[in-house]
Amino acid sequence: MFQYALKPLLTVREFRENLFKNELNVKKKKVEVAQNNFNKKKDEFKKYHNWRILEEKHLFDDIKNKNISPNDLEQYKQTVLKLREKEDFKKKELEEAEQKLNDALEELEDSKIRYNKALKDKRKIEIHKEIWLKEKLVEYERDEEKELEEFKVRKEV
Repeated sequence: MFQYALKPLLTVREFRENLFKNELNVKKKKVEVAQNNFNKKKDEFKKYHNWRILEEKHLFDDIKNKNISPNDLEQYKQTVLKLREKEDFKKKELEEAEQKLNDALEELEDSKIRYNKALKDKRKIEIHKEIWLKEKLVEYERDEEKELEEFKVRKEV
């Protein structure tokens, strides 16, 4: 019936909304993956930490109250050092996973902001279109009434 002048702009706004909605879904998935990875690394670290403590205690129990050679003592120290280095490595992995999770959460928040802005921008155009359409309908009805009055006047003459 009426051709809306801002239809191309509305189409662009709808495209942007869909684009940012898809981006938001991708970011949600990324957060989910990062959260799962973080939880996995956290569990691994806790398990290894508890195991390392028990292993060190076990190793110490094996050598305590025994005469051991300096070479065996050095080997014990190296074993304990390797266990602790591996724990430090697992802790670093956990910290990296936590950082990735935090980065993914920030990206998700940014994506939510962009999506909400796109929704708001689209809604503004939709509101404008509704107002414009109402005005056009009022104008159309007035023109119809005017035409009807002209027709009545001509008929009466």
